[in-house]
Amino acid sequence: MKRIIALLVSVTVLAVQAFVLSVSAVPIQEGQTPEITGEELMNEMDESGNELEEVVSEKDETQEESPAQSESEVAEELTPARSDARVSTTTGLRPIFDFDSYDWSDPAQRLNQQAREKYETTWSKDSRAAKIKAEVDEGAFPTDEAFFGVWDSETETFMNDPMLNYDYVSPFGATLFAVQEAVKNAEDGDYSQAKEELLRYYRTVTENRGVADVAVTTQTTLMSDLLTQNFHVNSGWGLTAMFYMGQETQDISVDVIDTVEKYRGATGSLIVHAVHKDDYEAVFYSNEAGKEHAPYIEVFINGAPTPPIYAKADGYVTGGSKKDDTSGGTDTRLYARESALDTAADGILTNEETRRTYLLFDFSSLPEGTITSATLHLYGGVEDRAETPRNDSSYSKLMMIANNSTAWEEKNLCFSSEALRTYAYSMQSPQDSGMFTAFWGMPHPDCNANVRQDQELLRFGTWWDILAKQYYMTGNEDYARTAILYLHDFINSTFLIIRGEANSYGRYSKPQTNSGFVPSQLLFGGYSVTLDASARASGIAKNFHYIMESEYLTPEILTTFLKYFRKMGEHFVEDIWTSSEAGGNWGTAQTNGHFSIMAYFPEIAEQDEWSEAISKHLMTASGSVMNEDGSSHELSHSYTSYALGTQLSLKTTAEELGIEFEYSEELMDRIRQLTLYMMRMANPGGTDPQYGDAGSYTRSYVEERFKFVGDWLQDPELLWMSYDGKQGKKPDYTSYYYPYGKTMAMRSGWGKDDLFLHVTADAAVGTHSHWDDGGIIVSAYGNYLLSDQGYNGYLQDDLTHRWLVSSRGHNTVEINDYNQNSNTPNNMDSTLNKGGGKKGDFPNVTFRDGYDFTTVDLSNVYKNLSYGGDPIIAPGGNGTTPPVDPGMQFKRNILFVKPNFWIVSDYMNPYDQQKENKYSQYWHMIPEAKMSIDGQYVLQPGETIGNVHVTDAQIENTQYVRETGNGAFRSNFVDKANIQVVPVDIENVEPKLCYGYYESRGSTPYGRYDKYATGTTGFDTILFPMKAGDDYEITPTPLTVSGFNTEDIQGAASAFSAHIQAEDGSSSKDDYEINYMILHEMDKKAVGADLTFGSYATDGNVAYYEKNSANAPRRAILQGATHLKNKDMNFEVLISTEELKDITVEWNGSVMTLEGAEDIDLTKLMIYAPYPIKSVSWNGKEVTNYNQEKDYIYFGDGHIIPPPIIPPPVGGGSSSGGGGGGGGTPSNGNNHGNGGGSGTVTPPVVSPGKPSDSFKAELNGHWAEKEISALVDDGIIAGSDNSLHLQDKTTRAEFTKMILGALDIKPVAYEGCFGDVNANDWYADYMQAAYNAGIVGGYNGNANPNDTMTREEAVKIMLKALETKITVNYSENGLNFADAGAVSDWAKTYMETAVSMGLISGMEDNTLRPQDNALREQAMVIVYRVMQTVKDSTQPPAETE
Repeated sequence: MKRIIALLVSVTVLAVQAFVLSVSAVPIQEGQTPEITGEELMNEMDESGNELEEVVSEKDETQEESPAQSESEVAEELTPARSDARVSTTTGLRPIFDFDSYDWSDPAQRLNQQAREKYETTWSKDSRAAKIKAEVDEGAFPTDEAFFGVWDSETETFMNDPMLNYDYVSPFGATLFAVQEAVKNAEDGDYSQAKEELLRYYRTVTENRGVADVAVTTQTTLMSDLLTQNFHVNSGWGLTAMFYMGQETQDISVDVIDTVEKYRGATGSLIVHAVHKDDYEAVFYSNEAGKEHAPYIEVFINGAPTPPIYAKADGYVTGGSKKDDTSGGTDTRLYARESALDTAADGILTNEETRRTYLLFDFSSLPEGTITSATLHLYGGVEDRAETPRNDSSYSKLMMIANNSTAWEEKNLCFSSEALRTYAYSMQSPQDSGMFTAFWGMPHPDCNANVRQDQELLRFGTWWDILAKQYYMTGNEDYARTAILYLHDFINSTFLIIRGEANSYGRYSKPQTNSGFVPSQLLFGGYSVTLDASARASGIAKNFHYIMESEYLTPEILTTFLKYFRKMGEHFVEDIWTSSEAGGNWGTAQTNGHFSIMAYFPEIAEQDEWSEAISKHLMTASGSVMNEDGSSHELSHSYTSYALGTQLSLKTTAEELGIEFEYSEELMDRIRQLTLYMMRMANPGGTDPQYGDAGSYTRSYVEERFKFVGDWLQDPELLWMSYDGKQGKKPDYTSYYYPYGKTMAMRSGWGKDDLFLHVTADAAVGTHSHWDDGGIIVSAYGNYLLSDQGYNGYLQDDLTHRWLVSSRGHNTVEINDYNQNSNTPNNMDSTLNKGGGKKGDFPNVTFRDGYDFTTVDLSNVYKNLSYGGDPIIAPGGNGTTPPVDPGMQFKRNILFVKPNFWIVSDYMNPYDQQKENKYSQYWHMIPEAKMSIDGQYVLQPGETIGNVHVTDAQIENTQYVRETGNGAFRSNFVDKANIQVVPVDIENVEPKLCYGYYESRGSTPYGRYDKYATGTTGFDTILFPMKAGDDYEITPTPLTVSGFNTEDIQGAASAFSAHIQAEDGSSSKDDYEINYMILHEMDKKAVGADLTFGSYATDGNVAYYEKNSANAPRRAILQGATHLKNKDMNFEVLISTEELKDITVEWNGSVMTLEGAEDIDLTKLMIYAPYPIKSVSWNGKEVTNYNQEKDYIYFGDGHIIPPPIIPPPVGGGSSSGGGGGGGGTPSNGNNHGNGGGSGTVTPPVVSPGKPSDSFKAELNGHWAEKEISALVDDGIIAGSDNSLHLQDKTTRAEFTKMILGALDIKPVAYEGCFGDVNANDWYADYMQAAYNAGIVGGYNGNANPNDTMTREEAVKIMLKALETKITVNYSENGLNFADAGAVSDWAKTYMETAVSMGLISGMEDNTLRPQDNALREQAMVIVYRVMQTVKDSTQPPAETE
């Protein structure tokens, strides 16, 4: 049994004459009756004094009969009985149209006469007059004779070729035989019987085929009801509610729960409209009238009230000649009215009496929990504005509330606000009193309509289909009748429309033909710009069956529609594309629209001709969508998806209808390649990276694209992505670069939480592009961190749109506030520079498992920068056109240190070296990130951030306070991953938070680093993502680079070091240092010379070295080098006798991982290895023939240089924090021909005498000088950098290693005893030995080896270790210390025993400090006392009393 959705309309009686129409969905079973019926609801309304007509599903029996009605009786007789229950909905609204006065007759005669007249007056002067005349003579719109054919009974043949294929047999066996017979019997051109048979045929086919149920929602119901009132709302706006209000001033309550949930945590606008055009105006009290009657929203969470949310801003706008006027936020009243205009005559939808009310609410302070109700409270009433008031007390006005996310300010709110393009209009003409006057075109310029206003109307794809489906699911004939009326009137009104034609719908719009913008082109088929016509064809054809059983779809009307479909199909056959229309998604959309008509109405198709045209056009279009390397010509993931989807739609439609459509092998390969492109450039998890004219970053393409194509073409990578690795094959790469498309994605893996960076250099050579070359997008750990700010439709003169597509709206760089000079993106006006820049280049692309590196040369788009006018965001913004700026040579270098973070190094070499230039590096995050500056000014008591939100102005009270933070831009997500954008040289940049945009949302913070410099300069920036709950302190220090062959070295290279340490409470205990150098100008380096930076020197172009807090190496990356040297300690980290194109080394305990160019000869390489190495791999393959001697790994017969003697790092070689003790026994080397065995470590070089003499200065007078000196002399511990690091904290692994060494317990091969210890970890064998001896048992299967150890944890490990050598009698005598209560319950016995044995004695202030971290000096003393206890104990000690 099907589950059906029942819509119960609840009407809240608010006062005497105000109530709300709201829709809620409740599931009911087939045949089940809703709790409140429409009749009961209407009775409620009537009792409250409100006059609403009842909703009926049948025609009003009181209407007079008309030809159309009598024909509809035939249609009703042909209507099949409904076999299943439908959704029940009643809103009390009836259509305002006078359906019976509308001319439903065949429009062919009228349209063909108009065509002949237009030819004589206009088209005969066209250059293609002959072609147009032939079409006019043939008949612009098919007559019945042309459509059905004229039968010659004598010859028993058709005298003309019918447009119907009478031989067609449907997949269910239905035929057109009865139609053909009726045509043969037609007399005097009367095809009425044939039309009846044709309707019967299509209803039979529809019934056999079946119609899928669809969802009915609040949105679809409100949209459908508004359309019955001739009120159109663009789909970009959300609909909140409709309500009636009377003339008495009173409280009005409206349910807005859906809107509050939609904008929870952000701001959202409510826009109050009047629905009908008349002389009555709705008047509301504003904030300025006082809080008693101010607009507010009352929200209940978990059933409990929350503080009222008053409108953050309110105002109203006025149309017509007052469209630029603003109320300035000072009026005490707000207004809403649709003015009384003759739409049909004037082409104007608004005038000076048109008003809408705007309310802006901030929902960011709502507490957590379930929103159980949300009610908007207004105070007001309706006032009669007629010259002669009617004093009709029964009148109540229908109102509508829409919502959107656009932010605005009261002082700037006006009808022509660029960010508030109006999407909603009443198309009613009151003078005609119910006559149907849909406005099929762009309204008068004063209407300030969004460009989508006419496009959505003409495409039928976001509103007509809703009406049709709403009818099917509810059975409400008003919806079907309205849908039929709209389509019929569109054909009547636009079939012969001419762009710019006076007194027509085309007067203000620019419909175009497939052969370009030809002013006098005949547009058979209405607005036939490729994309509009294609969307209309597809949308109507695929949804027409939803109205097929309507009693108002008469035989005559159906025939008119089929004639129109036939003409659209014929139009699509013509190969008259321009290059722009054939390319991108326009061409693929046309093939989809054409195929939709042919598939759903095969009876009217020229099957062979149409199929051939579809296949030909599809190949042409798909080839233009995809570049030669498989990347997309659509520079937007969402538009690439649309172009791909319109190609796939042919397959979907064919399968749904049980017909065949054959894709060529070449076409299928293109589809596969384009889908792989989407996968490779997608965010982790397969979502939209949101570049170009993008959809939301939350949109996933896994199901709709990857899985669809993967299943169809059995591509292993797409299958693996679509089925979470359970099918197919995981890609054997992570990062990917398209050399023709100039786009790249760096990623650490293919999981949803992996790290991802996207960058492009396409110079906007493609469609739906932005000025975003070099723009970086970053996602990490499941969160979208560095964002592209999206786009805001196609408003060519709109500040928001300009800003979003400009360089400033992306994570890139500007010089002197000038935009890039790439090709001009789509739909952009001339105020921003007209482009012409060539694509950038990626001269260096290196992808490895351990790192990625690229150089993006963007110099072409930073040359000769200019503006075509003053776009406000240009320098000055004062109404004058800025001069041309020569620009700069610009390169962006990106190093991905996998899987942790990125280093971005920007090189700016201005063409004007003499003047001081301003450079701005921009960084963007989504509004929910609540971007801040590390070191941002803290508001003092009584201070507030101002309300002035001026684009690109610095946000008040957000200035950076020097030396209070690192100046990083930080995200501030809660329970999500975050990111730091850290400037290396904070002393020479100015961090600012400024106001920008995110999609249509204004007042969105963005970050900019401004730098003023003469000559060559750069930005070095660390992009550091952090897991949820983690935080890191990142302290960079710029380094000077020396070693050049010229004094002119400014900006030739850049380098820095940075200390990176996890903050307390983070999931990691990382504490390490990085050093980085990049050479920008290679010709300035002295031949054979090293470049020195900080403690390091190299002859390479790129050098990166990472070491932990114990100075143990973690990672090295080199490009174009023979070596990397620690010049302070005079040893080589890595050295080769040949130049290495690129190499990376990772030290991970006893495992060394090498990657690099395939032609590297390992026998000519030596690598620093201060700890025993058990395993070496090269480019993923095990290396068995290596040797380790004197702290070095080498692969040939001997060293390539004499290895220096180097003091080993503190801690035994941890890659994540250091080991416990250093030292070992000298060795002459150990051959690892079989890969087994372990290397040895050379002890530190000390001066003659005791080893502890090396640390004499450090130990002299120390409280534990005796104990620590003894451990050093016995080789239990060692230092590094001439220090024992006594104040450093100790990890569990470090202490375990020290205690095992003190008791002479040898490490054993790791067997996997702990879940958080890997065999490759330096401490693995020690932890296994401790586990085997019962010293360490772990917690929940984990050893937590890198956790900093507390004093009480150290005591437990100490006593467990002692148990392996002596008998330990545990004490329970209690603790006599001031902080005894701080000892954990589990540790009390251990602490009491240690005190009683004299192993610990507490602090001078009589405290134990059990929860303090154990410092190295304290751990050393404990180890010493353990050694002494074992040494002195010849028998178990007596029990402590």
